[in-house]
Amino acid sequence: MNDIVNPLNDQGLYASGMSDVERRVDTAIEAGHTALASVTNMTSSQARADSASRLSKGLRAISDEASGVLHEEAIRIYETEGLSYGQIAKRLGISKTLAHQIIKARDQGQT
Repeated sequence: MNDIVNPLNDQGLYASGMSDVERRVDTAIEAGHTALASVTNMTSSQARADSASRLSKGLRAISDEASGVLHEEAIRIYETEGLSYGQIAKRLGISKTLAHQIIKARDQGQT
């Protein structure tokens, strides 16, 4: 019985952890939109430009790191599950071309 219950508990913990992550991602996206609205409403041209630049750079850095995680997962899936580029693309919500580029870059030591 314990062999059945323990994996179920592990999956329950995993699912609750994912909910927390999803809430955090949603909160971050909302914060980005709120920050952009604040920048848009600024009256000083220079301050508006400076704030827009800062926001853009900060969000780009976060986006780049998130893309890195996505690339790592595509590679992990390819190596451990042996899925095709099309299957990886469908699972991760990316194009087949991007899945191929990620794996090819890994093969060439660029990831």
